[in-house]
Amino acid sequence: VGIEWLNSQSIPTYASELTNELLKKDGKVQAKNSFSGASYWLVKKKIEIFYPGPGHTPDNVVVWLPEHRVLFGGCFVKP
Repeated sequence: VGIEWLNSQSIPTYASELTNELLKKDGKVQAKNSFSGASYWLVKKKIEIFYPGPGHTPDNVVVWLPEHRVLFGGCFVKP
């Protein structure tokens, strides 16, 4: 399932401003919503988004769910 299908189903899509810029540059469908800050409330839960710099992709982000103490680190987390 990609952003285009989610958008067509009126499902909210989110991407960093950098991700949407890269998608636009490549002529691809962009997320309907973009973010540039660090903390957000999503469905009554706080999420924190960090841009530590490029990783596997130039728009790499990591997400921290403080209430659950869960980190989605993507390619930045190594065993």
